[in-house]
Amino acid sequence: MPVVEFLQESPTPTALIIASGDAIVPARRSAPLRKAIPNLVLDRTIHAGHNEIYDQHNFAVAFREALAAIAANARP
Repeated sequence: MPVVEFLQESPTPTALIIASGDAIVPARRSAPLRKAIPNLVLDRTIHAGHNEIYDQHNFAVAFREALAAIAANARP
């Protein structure tokens, strides 16, 4: 099942963090997910490559924001 189809039907709060310079999963392939995610709680693009994203301070900040947003929007 393509990711877009899976996410279109998911009520789960979801964060999208994209690496703008990702050569493995290019941003052009990730961008359509923005419209497909019905419960998008965070959308960030980090200027990094596929493996370098984890070394970026902005990623750590976005990840913490994502966790907080998902927790805040989780169903009891």
